Amino acid sequence: MKGIIPELTPAEISRFYGKLRLEGCGLRWHGPVNNHGYGRFEIYREGRRVRIFAHRLACKLLAGEDPARAVVRHGCDTPACCTPGCLLPGTQAQNVHDAVDRGRMNTAGLREFRERRDTDVQARLAFGMKWCPKCKCWKPFDQFFRSRNTADGFAYLCKKCQKDHQRDRRRQGRAA
Repeated sequence: MKGIIPELTPAEISRFYGKLRLEGCGLRWHGPVNNHGYGRFEIYREGRRVRIFAHRLACKLLAGEDPARAVVRHGCDTPACCTPGCLLPGTQAQNVHDAVDRGRMNTAGLREFRERRDTDVQARLAFGMKWCPKCKCWKPFDQFFRSRNTADGFAYLCKKCQKDHQRDRRRQGRAA
């Protein structure tokens, strides 16, 4: 599979290396950066500007691997770092997991939301009823389809409202 970083001319490669500086025990980007501190390297193809993240280009040029569609994670948590040993290919899920483990992501609100949601789910389960927002009334759980995508295990809408909603969607599809 062809990578998503275009091939560079020798002049562009030279310009890229000219924006790297040896600091401490690694390479740091000293060119334009985005709002989050990640380096941006600009080239032009067919009259259009193409922006490439410096750490992704470093992964291709210095480590010899085109990251293609993989996420390039920073092992050192420094957005401007272009040191090949600090750049790790992975998934977005791994990147988020790194941020949570290293304390770079505020999860306090998420924790409070989950606690409140779980309390509400337990109360609904004990009550044996669920609110249908479309018909605006409480109904027993047997009037809801089962769902793996909700905290309480039941669909968002009651069976009747769900069927009405699907019927309306089919009609909209035929009318278009």
